[in-house]
Amino acid sequence: MRLSRSLAFGIGLTALALAAGLNAPALAASATLRGEAMPAGFGRLSLAFDQPTQTRVRVANGVLIVAFGDPVTVDVAKVARELPNYVSIARIDPDGRGMRFALTQPYKANLIEAGDKAFIDLLPQNWTGLLPGPPPEVIAELTQRLRLAEARAREASRQPPAPAAMLSMRSASLPTLERLIFKAPAGTAMASDLSDGKLKLTFDRAMNADEAALRTALPEGIALAALDAGKERLSLTLALPPDWQARSFDDETGLVVDLLRPAKPSALSLASLQTLPEPAATPVAASSVSAQPAEATAAGGSVPAPEVRPTPGATPPAAAPAAPEP
Repeated sequence: MRLSRSLAFGIGLTALALAAGLNAPALAASATLRGEAMPAGFGRLSLAFDQPTQTRVRVANGVLIVAFGDPVTVDVAKVARELPNYVSIARIDPDGRGMRFALTQPYKANLIEAGDKAFIDLLPQNWTGLLPGPPPEVIAELTQRLRLAEARAREASRQPPAPAAMLSMRSASLPTLERLIFKAPAGTAMASDLSDGKLKLTFDRAMNADEAALRTALPEGIALAALDAGKERLSLTLALPPDWQARSFDDETGLVVDLLRPAKPSALSLASLQTLPEPAATPVAASSVSAQPAEATAAGGSVPAPEVRPTPGATPPAAAPAAPEP
């Protein structure tokens, strides 16, 4: 027995769905579908989505294929009853991304998209003249939406622009550093670059800054050398004393910059260097012989024999024997 093309199409779609073993997944959009025979001699499929959805159509081998940009939940069961002269069987793809309609005879398909609605017209092969347009009520609805959008745009243009974000700063003095804490909108990133005593801070968004307030908040010895408020970022240049260093990070308080003073030797070290003892002189042993006055020698007089004084506790030397008299 030979099956009709429409019946074979329906059996094939059913077999495909059963083989896939898939139910329709949780879908992003839903739509209502309605079929209507138009007085001008063509059939129309009307789709109304709950959100704008891209739609494409084509006809292949007597089957109208409708594809969606995203999965769609739609009931196609009533179409064959609403358009019996155009559609014999309708099925939705298992993944919800398309519909298929078996046509009773060859037709041309024409798609009309209008906002969150789509119209698919099934035209006879011998159709001539202008293609059908959307229903008048849809045109009126789109026109009203356009007018409302234009009114909202005009109202928005009359509103003053939102003020730009502000950058503020406060400082804190710590024993070894000066801390700068910047307040900026959430998500603002800061980059720092120190070169030749100039610290450049760059914030990655456009902001306003009160230059006078920044100068007042800076610690003593730190100067604001430049401020550049551009269209895409804000940068500050600070002049630091010689040999100062910088580090930056962010925490719950804001964007933080630490200016580190140079290290100094401790007072104890300096005092110990100043009180080092001088090297001790080598003692010279005292002579037991008294030196004679220089004046006696110079006058040519005899120099008396030096007086020998015994060392306490020492045994005196024995006396030399006397010479015999002649």
